[in-house]
This record gives sequence, C-alpha cells and structure tokens, in this order.
Amino acid sequence: MWICLVVFGVSLGDAQTTEWRCGRDLVSVRDTMPNADITLPAWQLLSGLSIHGVDELVDPVAPDVKMRLADVEFVPEYADAALQWMRSGRQAKLEWRKLSDAPDYLGRYSVEIREQGDLAATGLAPVSWAKRLLSAGLVMALPQSGRDVLSLMSAESNAITKHAGLWADTSADRAYLVSAMPGGGSQQNGLMPSVHDAIGRFVVVEGKLRAVEHQEWRSYLNFGAEWHRDFTIALDDELRSFFVGGAIFENALDDWIGRTVRVRGLVQSRGGPYIELANPDWLCLLTE
Repeated sequence: MWICLVVFGVSLGDAQTTEWRCGRDLVSVRDTMPNADITLPAWQLLSGLSIHGVDELVDPVAPDVKMRLADVEFVPEYADAALQWMRSGRQAKLEWRKLSDAPDYLGRYSVEIREQGDLAATGLAPVSWAKRLLSAGLVMALPQSGRDVLSLMSAESNAITKHAGLWADTSADRAYLVSAMPGGGSQQNGLMPSVHDAIGRFVVVEGKLRAVEHQEWRSYLNFGAEWHRDFTIALDDELRSFFVGGAIFENALDDWIGRTVRVRGLVQSRGGPYIELANPDWLCLLTE
C-alpha cells in the first residue's frame, strides 16, 4: 500500500500538540472490547542494520528476515528524505522488537526500532524511530498494531501544527490534510483545501461532525446537510459495534455530533466525497 515527507533534527517537544482520542480510546464501554495491550517480546540489541529501502530493513544477524517499521506509511515524494534520515540514524545504538508473528504479503515483519536511552543517566527515555519520523513530518501515521496509538497520533499532530515535511504542502492536488467542508477550511496557522479536491487519494480529513445516520448494517457520519454533495464517513456493522461497545447503536454516537473529527483513508466519490473507515484507530476526535 502506498499513500499519494525535508525536515531533520525536529524535537518531539518543540510544540504543544492538540490532544486527540482515537480508536479504542473512544469506546465508552471498555470491558466489552478485546484488550490490545498484549505482552510484547523483549527489546533486543540491533548489532547492525542493513537498509535496502524505507520498507525493507534487515538485521545482519538474520539476513533472511526482512522488517518494516510498524504503524507508519512512507510517502513516495519523501521516501528519499526518510531513507536518508534512517541511514543516518542507524549509527546510533539501536534495539528492536517484533510486533507481528507472521510476515506480510511481501515477507516483511512489522517491528519497532528505537535508540537506546538511559533515563537515569541522561534523563532521556528511548524514543521509537516511528515517532521521530512522525514528528519530523517524514511519514504518515497508519496504526495497524492496535497499540500506542495516541502517542503516534500526538507525534503526527505535532508535525501538522508546525507544518513540517508532508504537512507543509497545502496545494489542492497534493495536500495530505484537507477540510471536510466543500470550500476548504482553516487549520491552525494555515489553510486546508477541500476533501472534494482529494477524491482518489489517501489523505487525512478534518471537520466538524454534523449528523449521524443509522441503517441496518451501516452507520454514516455526515459533515454537511446534503449527503450527495458533502463529506461522509461510513462505518460497517463490525466497526460500529467496536465504537458502540455493546450499547444500542441508534443513540450511542450522538455525543460525537458537533465534535471535530480527523479520519484517514482513501477518498471515494459516492455522490459526495466518502471514506469507508478501514481501521477504528484511523478515526480520532478532538478532546474538549
């Protein structure tokens, strides 16, 4: 999968970020949901790292095992910049752990990689490569593992606020942050083009939810008065059940109305622009 960032040395604490709640954190009835906080393998020292591409990493100790960073997606226009960042970063003392037991269709295992930290000696805790790349605006968050979602989204929101890397481009045909409003809208310190300009592309859409409509097997989050023109997010029955958490769905999502939403996905044309949500962690609400 690819998504249609050059900023280096960005500190994760350079700017205050807006707080978003995403996926499982939006579920009101927690005990009805499966626990995503599974036991993970211990961190292992990475004695060396061969980087054949942004999405093909190899530990020289196990050269037949291909790896990729979990929960982020590299953007073609900025792949070279991200590759340069990773190659410079491999000179540090690194450690890694595997997040997937089975490889993807290209034979790669999803992993976390981080620089070793010594909190007691230096006051610096280890920070993952994924979060550093997100904070620099060199990748887009694409949570898949179901863990650490809010931390990843916070790092990305930091980059969005600073217009770093990927998030600096506000042209209608290239922007990756777009407004749910037909004429576009304003994001802090900058202008967002409209989701209507992003049909056929994978983007992050931000807007205020106006209404929720339920049908037997699907619910629709509407961002305008006319569904055949305005932006809509579709939740299938499985995802709706995830967010509702066992409650009667007809009224369970009403408290989302009037809230600012961020969602990521492929924008389709179904009368108006439309995203069929593929993963619950790809939908976030702004805290109030």
